[in-house]
Amino acid sequence: MANKIKFSALNTIDTVDLDFSSAIVPLVQDGENFKVLIDSLEHPRSQSVYTTVQTKSGDWDDHGVVQGTGITLYNLEAYKQQSVEQGGFRGEGSVDLQTSRSTAVQVASGTNSVVGGGRNNQAAGTRDTVGGGFDNATLDPMGFNNVITGGGSNKINDIGYANSIGYANSIGGGTNNTITGHTNTIPGGSNNTVNSNYSFATGLNANAVHDGATVFSDSTGGEFSSVKANSFNIKAEGGLRLVDGTEGEGKILTCYNDGEGHWADAPEGGVSLSVTTQNDTQAELLTVSDSSRISVSLNETVMFSVLVVARSTSGLSAGYTIEGVIKDVNGIASIVGIAIKTVFAEENANWDATVTADNNSITLLVNGAPSEDVKWNATVNKVVVV
Repeated sequence: MANKIKFSALNTIDTVDLDFSSAIVPLVQDGENFKVLIDSLEHPRSQSVYTTVQTKSGDWDDHGVVQGTGITLYNLEAYKQQSVEQGGFRGEGSVDLQTSRSTAVQVASGTNSVVGGGRNNQAAGTRDTVGGGFDNATLDPMGFNNVITGGGSNKINDIGYANSIGYANSIGGGTNNTITGHTNTIPGGSNNTVNSNYSFATGLNANAVHDGATVFSDSTGGEFSSVKANSFNIKAEGGLRLVDGTEGEGKILTCYNDGEGHWADAPEGGVSLSVTTQNDTQAELLTVSDSSRISVSLNETVMFSVLVVARSTSGLSAGYTIEGVIKDVNGIASIVGIAIKTVFAEENANWDATVTADNNSITLLVNGAPSEDVKWNATVNKVVVV
């Protein structure tokens, strides 16, 4: 190949022969490769751009893509001397810096799109960006503002979810991740799919198939999909640890038959309550976690079992169990029959512990004795039917 490169300016019929000694300034020479700065090319509206051109062969279709940055005329495309075929066209104002591709369409074909590097990547939509990696593609020519940072075989699809245009989607990396829709995110992982809008999926085989769904999937394999719109879905076969600092303390996260989650009292060990009485003033034990009562919900029946232990500052002690049933009818709670109290020990006969249904809750009341402080702890277990 001679020391000249021929370029054609799009939207014009003229060509420009460039000689290394004038219009192209060698910056780095490495064997038969030159890194060059392409200057104004006799067209004042053509702006400068850096590229790498391989000069060892006349057939360099897959090497050294040269793309001008003008937004109207004089976008430059590398001219292949050995063939009339020019390959895929770059978009207006696009930048394509990858030096290897397998097909002509693997280019930055969208207006103002960018392919930063890698191999076999495609950016088809307006202002779409593929940073690098291998075989990554934004495929919707009507789409815009989509981003694939890297990884391999990640796709933002050409058929919009519910026939919508794909826009504002992002894939951070990983492999074989696919988004169809708009305003979605897959940060990484493998074989994750979003086929919706405003959704998020990550991990392995996570599928967000409802609008507004968030799906986290662990590495155990198998498909894990959202079950409804605007849902938060977690697959964690190694266990779930959730610390929220407020309502979850002392409780467990469980779910109903339809998969909807809720906080429930811990079945093992029950709910802890505590209070300290001064003199013989009656006091109510409240939950250790948030100083609340154990409520009885509307139109439910609760069987409860309470363990109570007490100790004064002088070392006197007591222990009780109280068992019974409370029911709520249209917002009014009451004890069914009589709550049964068993006194295991009571070193001061003035002490006492009782359960009522006041405040539509399992209300535990205790009495100490004059001239002493008594600390009371209790654990409440319950079984509920609605």
